[in-house]
Formats: sequence, C-alpha cells, structure tokens
Amino acid sequence: MSELQRRYRLNIRGRIFESGTHIMAILNATPDSFFEESRAMGTDRAILLAGAALADGAEVLDIGGQSTRPGCRPICAEE
Repeated sequence: MSELQRRYRLNIRGRIFESGTHIMAILNATPDSFFEESRAMGTDRAILLAGAALADGAEVLDIGGQSTRPGCRPICAEE
C-alpha cells in the first residue's frame, strides 16, 4: 500500500477526522497579515469571520495569533 493510500484517523479536541479532504479556514488576529480579508481584529470581527467560514464548509479554524513575517515583534503567551 502506498503512503497516499493509507487511512488515518486524526483526533482534534475530541473530533475525529478520517482520511480524505478537509477544509481549514485561517483567521489572522494580527494587524499585519498579508491577506487583509483574513484579519480578525477584535472579538466581533473574529466571530463574524469564523461563522462565515463554517457556513462555507470549513471544518477546522486556524487562528493565527502571531505574525511570522520577517522582522516582526515576538509576542508573549499572555498577549
């Protein structure tokens, strides 16, 4: 059996994802995100974008809390 044909089960916080294609939405909680429409600045905007992503079929939400662009300021865990 090839690597691509192997079945898997992934447990993410109690939800089981079986082998196959899954949709993930990315919400960025940083003001300098490359893609402006993915910026979720503030709770209300984050909830709006997350709801829209789920309605569009996203199964997983990836919330980016720290920029990874060159020269960005690292943030502490509390922030």
